[in-house]
Amino acid sequence: MLLFVAMFILQGSLSYILSTAEPIRHTYTDEYGNETVISEEENPNYPGDTIYSIAKTFYLLLPQGPAYELQSEDAEFLYQIPVYSVICTALVTSLGLYLFSRRELK
Repeated sequence: MLLFVAMFILQGSLSYILSTAEPIRHTYTDEYGNETVISEEENPNYPGDTIYSIAKTFYLLLPQGPAYELQSEDAEFLYQIPVYSVICTALVTSLGLYLFSRRELK
């Protein structure tokens, strides 16, 4: 239960970092659905490329991360999803084996 709560809190904080766009774009959409960029300005809340990539890696390790990537149109990290899923499964299984091997279950 504590693992679930920790993953939920981590997912919330990482999704805030990942939702911060690098440039702030002001766009105009015409009646045909074509989007035109009017101006771009630097986002003062953008954490930087290094922190963004670290947050993205941790986010993909969480169960919510692959669901986020699959629903988005950005396929940059799609090949990494099975690897992250195996790592997450192995970590949670190892943690469970370690914790429950120390206690007697009746």
